[in-house]
Amino acid sequence: MNELVKKKDGDVPFIDICYGLYLFVDRLYKILIQRKAEDVLFFAREGQLLKEMFDFYQSTLVDEKKIKSHYLKVSRRSTFLLSLGPLHQEGFDVLFRQYRRISILDFLKSLDLVDSAELFAREMGVGVDTLAEVSSDLPTDKRFLKMLQLPAFQDAYESQRLERSFAFSEYVKSLLGATELPTDLHVVDVGWKGSIQDNVYHWFSKEKGSGAKVHGYYVGLIAPGATTAENTKAGLLFSSTEGRTPGFHVFNENRSLYEVILHADHGSARRYIFSKSAGVSVIEDEVTDAAMIAEFIRPVSRDLMVKFKKLVVAMSAAKLSDGELLKLAMSRHGRMVFNPTKKEIEWIFSVSHVENFGVFEESSFGGEEKSVPFLKKIKFTWNLVLLRRPSQLGFWPWLTIRRNAVPGMASVYEFVRIRQSRVNPENGAG
Repeated sequence: MNELVKKKDGDVPFIDICYGLYLFVDRLYKILIQRKAEDVLFFAREGQLLKEMFDFYQSTLVDEKKIKSHYLKVSRRSTFLLSLGPLHQEGFDVLFRQYRRISILDFLKSLDLVDSAELFAREMGVGVDTLAEVSSDLPTDKRFLKMLQLPAFQDAYESQRLERSFAFSEYVKSLLGATELPTDLHVVDVGWKGSIQDNVYHWFSKEKGSGAKVHGYYVGLIAPGATTAENTKAGLLFSSTEGRTPGFHVFNENRSLYEVILHADHGSARRYIFSKSAGVSVIEDEVTDAAMIAEFIRPVSRDLMVKFKKLVVAMSAAKLSDGELLKLAMSRHGRMVFNPTKKEIEWIFSVSHVENFGVFEESSFGGEEKSVPFLKKIKFTWNLVLLRRPSQLGFWPWLTIRRNAVPGMASVYEFVRIRQSRVNPENGAG
């Protein structure tokens, strides 16, 4: 174990994330056993590699109980329409609580009803380009409200809502090898609010009634979403929903790392289709970032999996307590987010993220280092000291502070975050 920790991994960026992911998998297995789960569903797309890790972890167990794992191709978009009720009952709160400044076309894409956009535009007496115009507040937009009254929209909404709900039910049953849906579902995802789980729960409660329960397990959880006693969520590596867990400020620094490194090799799920002859088909987006995945992400995730397997084998002999594991994982993760190599910074700026719900655009994580005038650095630092968190802190606050504050402030930020995340190795408590 000591040799593995001390081993230099060459130029593989962010490979130390494997320690936190091992702790997550270890905690996941134990809580599933404690709750007597028979099956667990890993949500696409980050769940693809998490499932592979979980399966290998279980393969090294000798006498312990094994849990059947399944990979469920879902997204916020593919589960949105089937989670909704009849149109006259809907305010589309799940979408509009986060995205209000969007176009009608974005709304239709989020429901995956965009194939009917020309028909809706024609019945409204406008061109499709009009539907692409961004509204300052779509829920109150007159054109949007007019579209909701169209018989064509109402027919498409209701027929697709019911068809996709049935298809999704058949899909879940086929994965579980069951003729009927269970009353409890155990699901796994990377985080951060559990929006897909909320959609799945709303669908599931319509299918199974008041006895339906969904239990979600996340790498990190920073907001409860629609959590209830029947729709539970747990951030197993870090969480801030019921107070910050030990190590939170370290693992929460640059959450984008998890999303990028756990990126799957297939497109985002759009909808589900069922036919008696072919069964269920999952319609996916075309993979537009295949070159980026092949060049930057896949080599890292491949080497990460190799190290993860070595870590699992080493841990089977090391027998570290949860608190000791947490302290080790926090130390290695802190190295990445507070003392990254030049190659690691360049790597994260070489990848991008595609948003597939609410807004549909590709965004990168940054660019080349630029010189910041000293007076601007003083102003930035002053706002930081006064706890006026500038919106430009972005996805990686430490790096933003290093770039924009006076020299030494990034080290102060690191010291504060590490101190806030102190861990007792005996019991994992802060």
